[in-house]
Amino acid sequence: MARFGKVLTAVDAIEYDAGGDLRFHFVIVAARCDWQAGDPQPGDDALEARWFTPGQIRDLDLPPASTSPPS
Repeated sequence: MARFGKVLTAVDAIEYDAGGDLRFHFVIVAARCDWQAGDPQPGDDALEARWFTPGQIRDLDLPPASTSPPS
């Protein structure tokens, strides 16, 4: 369980295939929360939920914020 603080940022992660069709679109919301107890549990809109320190977030292999479709 966590106590929500505030939304820090929201980023679109969009990837298109070689033909210009959308492969995926994620909206990643970074929020400041204070851990209270237990482990994070994903809701029905997510496959997993995890806690990250700011340093761990910088080390993640995330796609660019947005990728334009090929021309």
